[in-house]
Amino acid sequence: MIGAGEKSIREFRVPQERRRDTKARLFVWSPILLLTISFVFVFVAPRRAQALAWIAGLATVLGVVAAYAVAIREGRRRAKSRMVFALDDGQIIRRREGWPDDKIRFSELVAVYESAGDLVVETTDPFKRMAIPREITGYDVMRAELGKHAPIRQSKPPRAKLTWTIVVRLILAILSWGAIAIVFYDALRRH
Repeated sequence: MIGAGEKSIREFRVPQERRRDTKARLFVWSPILLLTISFVFVFVAPRRAQALAWIAGLATVLGVVAAYAVAIREGRRRAKSRMVFALDDGQIIRRREGWPDDKIRFSELVAVYESAGDLVVETTDPFKRMAIPREITGYDVMRAELGKHAPIRQSKPPRAKLTWTIVVRLILAILSWGAIAIVFYDALRRH
């Protein structure tokens, strides 16, 4: 029971669920399957070393891509499952383990919109915003409460924002993969 001086705080969180992601598992295990096929191929046709090298190279690249994709997806899922959102009389609070609480007063709200399955809350400070996942329990209650303080738009128009750090990272990634391809091709030509 809440006393006369205490605030009413409602908490919302993403329910814990253990699901098996079949597509991700197939994506991760496919390089191992390719390496196994190439290993068998060595005994069946030992003179086809070039084809074996291409299969092994493809399996390695596929393995790296699969590892990144699965790691990013799993990281996002874990981050969502560890967040707790709370509504009290005058603000929304996001609690994350190991991080300070993020608080946004309802008086600071500028925009609330749905984008990519999340409810995004923006304030007058462009660096102070919050994305609330659709998977939280009581999503409709949260949406209705935020709708009392700012109109909810369906989606915010995408920003054409490409920072120089993204461009530099992309160029470095392409150059590094190009260098690997050149070394791989050169090694194949020598044998």
